[in-house]
Amino acid sequence: MEHPAAHTPQLRTRTASLRDHLLLALLAVAGYWPLSFFLFSAKNDNIVALLPMRHAVSTALDAGELPLWSPYFFLGFPLHGDMQSGAWNPVVWLLSLFGPYRLTHIHAEILIYLVIAAWSMYAFLSSVSTRRKVRLAGAAAYLFCGYLTDTAGSNLQFLAGAAFVPLALHTFCRLLHRPSFPRTAAAAGALALLLLAAYPAFFILTAYILTALLMYTAVRRGSVKVLPWGALTGMALLFAAFCAPALCSYADLLPHYDRGAGLSLQRAAENSLHPYCTLSLLAPTAITRSDVPTDLISRNLFIATPLLLFLFTLSRRTGSRYGFLAAGILFFFLYSLGDATPVHRWSYHLLPLFNTFRHPSNARLFVLIGLLLLAARGLALWMQGARGSVLFAARAAALSALGLAVYGAMQTRPGFGAAPPGAEGRAGLKAALDSIGFPEGLLLNGGLQCVSLVFFSLFLQRNLRRLLVPAIIGHAFLFAQTTLPYTLVSQIPPARINARLNEVIHEVRGPDFGSSLEENSKNALVHYREIGIANFFNRRFGMVHEQVNPTFLNLLNALYRDTLQQRAAFRNPVAYLADSLLAAPPPDGTQRGLAFVPVAHRKPVVSGSFQVTGYTTATFRFQTTVPAPAFLVLQQSRLPGWKAFIDGRPAPIVPVNTAFMGVFLPPGPHTVFFRYQPVYIHPACWLTLAALLFTGAGLWRSRRAQNKGLEILP
Repeated sequence: MEHPAAHTPQLRTRTASLRDHLLLALLAVAGYWPLSFFLFSAKNDNIVALLPMRHAVSTALDAGELPLWSPYFFLGFPLHGDMQSGAWNPVVWLLSLFGPYRLTHIHAEILIYLVIAAWSMYAFLSSVSTRRKVRLAGAAAYLFCGYLTDTAGSNLQFLAGAAFVPLALHTFCRLLHRPSFPRTAAAAGALALLLLAAYPAFFILTAYILTALLMYTAVRRGSVKVLPWGALTGMALLFAAFCAPALCSYADLLPHYDRGAGLSLQRAAENSLHPYCTLSLLAPTAITRSDVPTDLISRNLFIATPLLLFLFTLSRRTGSRYGFLAAGILFFFLYSLGDATPVHRWSYHLLPLFNTFRHPSNARLFVLIGLLLLAARGLALWMQGARGSVLFAARAAALSALGLAVYGAMQTRPGFGAAPPGAEGRAGLKAALDSIGFPEGLLLNGGLQCVSLVFFSLFLQRNLRRLLVPAIIGHAFLFAQTTLPYTLVSQIPPARINARLNEVIHEVRGPDFGSSLEENSKNALVHYREIGIANFFNRRFGMVHEQVNPTFLNLLNALYRDTLQQRAAFRNPVAYLADSLLAAPPPDGTQRGLAFVPVAHRKPVVSGSFQVTGYTTATFRFQTTVPAPAFLVLQQSRLPGWKAFIDGRPAPIVPVNTAFMGVFLPPGPHTVFFRYQPVYIHPACWLTLAALLFTGAGLWRSRRAQNKGLEILP
């Protein structure tokens, strides 16, 4: 029997690792304090696009339904087919246990991704160093790097990419190194989280990296046959099973979306990283406050400068895998610059799926991850005795920072940083911060960099190892605070957003089936800056042509191109019995009760009586009484998953008003039922559940065998 003392080193290692994870979580809460303590609110896409979609998802889950359809989004929207809705995101499902989404849920989701990002990088850095302090410094630097401070408050999808990309790369590398069932399941799970939670471009780019890693590993090992094909196949099958409902939904609905057929080269290059943004490596605030022609959250390349200095410890003899890593950094940096180099254009034309997403600046995330891996390796070598030219680089960087500070001081405007007259409290603080421009940012960042790098040079010169990691973490934390006021939060108080949400949500007791779409849309944009489009929350069937997400349906675009038909359709409620069927609207388009159908379906119809007897987010039930043949219109987007039933018998759905649907009714009383439920959803969900149970059983068996000293191979 093994003596308990033999487990002491392993127990100490686990305890220290747990302590590091706890410290990283506390750093995330403290570093992003405006959101953690609900002093300021998130903004931009997080509010106007992602909050309403997550509210719809959580409302469906709260009602015991799958989040397939929202009847209030753009007159019917398939949530389950939108890669950015959160319909299949496990984090959204978890937070939905605490009720329908509010701003509090958004802030909680942001903090969860921040913590996962730090923990994932901590794990991934084990591939370059086993030293805890090196991994802790690298994870903290990642937590406060420019990409995370840029995107945390504005776009959850981008932040989720930063959280799960390192996890996917780490688990895949471990699988290649020593395959086992737990590692196979971990890699499949990490890739599933990346697909289900992050902006789609991250999954595509990560898939290319994994392919390159496979090729590189095969070259190093001298043969493709030595790769763990069994484990890789198992990973692919588990991944497909984990994501089955989402994959089926995306494949089914992608052709119906505005961007489903890809983007033009010009649109694909939108929000590229400007070459000028490389200055953010030393002065992130200055770049944030500059007039660079790219989005505010697409500019920052900052990583803790003291950590980057250890790149100068590396040499040509460091190893071929670091050369592979450096090549990847160069590729993604050139790609992120968009049309400033031909790399983006070549990738767009030559690499599959590179024509499906915008924001080339997101590729800078891979640049930052690569730089962190190299810098952490350099720090590990320095701690082992290698010195390189780190001290010289630190002094040179300090002089460069001093030059930036002097230049900024020469250009600084008098009275900057002062709140305007009458501005007090939160508004005054935000206004004072907004008065800081590019030269003031240079002065602020240059001065802080110069002072911190001078002290760091002293630590290096005197070999004060114990102070290096705290200095790196403190530097990263401090510089994050200089950019967060501009990229993370809005001026609108969180309490005001939640109060507005509650006001709009409780504005009506139930869906309004009587008012016209036009009437329901009148005040949809009144509170747009606070909550986005009001119809998404107040359960009024309305429509404004405000594309808050990229998956706008082609059907609705076609309707909006036909202005007369759109106006005529919007003069009716969401459901009505048509007075007459026409092929095109009359010039005035003022009459209600008209329906526009293909010529083959035109026939005389009469109106009658009908009432709504039941509805959910994906079903509508009507009771009708008509004296002669009639036509019932349901103004919800007409997609393949819809089925109609008259008195329990299937009825053919007729295209009406370009984007919507209707059914012909024979004379007499009838029960009409519309249901949205694609045929693949339930089988796919059962497949995912079976895969989760299989994985759980496999992990339990592996754990049990490990406790017995056995090794289970896939």
